[in-house]
Amino acid sequence: MQTVNPNTNKTVKSFEEMTEKTVDAKVAKSHLAYANWKETNYQQRAYLLSKVAKLMRINKSELAKTITLEMGKLFSEAEGEIDLSADMIDYYADNEEGFLADKVLDLEYGEAIIRNSPIGVLLGVMPWNSPYYQVALFTAPNIMVGNTILLKHPSIVPQCAAAIELDKTEVKLLPEAVTYSTICKKTTIEHIKIHFRHTVNFTKSAY
Repeated sequence: MQTVNPNTNKTVKSFEEMTEKTVDAKVAKSHLAYANWKETNYQQRAYLLSKVAKLMRINKSELAKTITLEMGKLFSEAEGEIDLSADMIDYYADNEEGFLADKVLDLEYGEAIIRNSPIGVLLGVMPWNSPYYQVALFTAPNIMVGNTILLKHPSIVPQCAAAIELDKTEVKLLPEAVTYSTICKKTTIEHIKIHFRHTVNFTKSAY
């Protein structure tokens, strides 16, 4: 797998595809992380996401350069994607506790509530054209509800994928990690999917 500059069509950097064994290890870690993460409260989750958004803004220029290098988006638009992604993460950090609050049903007899609860490890198959925005859109609300995430990124943006996992690592996630990234080809998705009974999220531009 390679980073190929779309402006010059030259290979900038090469990466080894993750083996099925490595992917299995990431899935296992995600399940272990979920056992602890689902027990955290909204304030702890919001604090984590706020740190991620802050880190993205601090490193906006470098993150935007990687977007431009790998998929050719104009640098100004790439910076805009980072800003939008950070704003979205903050939005869910600030508001999702209210979104997820118990809702008391108005019943003629008895009492009942609707409660939102985490369901486990979720797989997100991300698109190439918005390597940060779509990640923010998928991960932020699900991290807030208490799920953990495994991301499969497109093969043409491996450095964006690596930077996303670095962002999460630098803010010292508790437990060890809530979001893991994978660098693998689409054929590996069939192998990854055998682990997931809950949710697989993907877009039409993902591969």
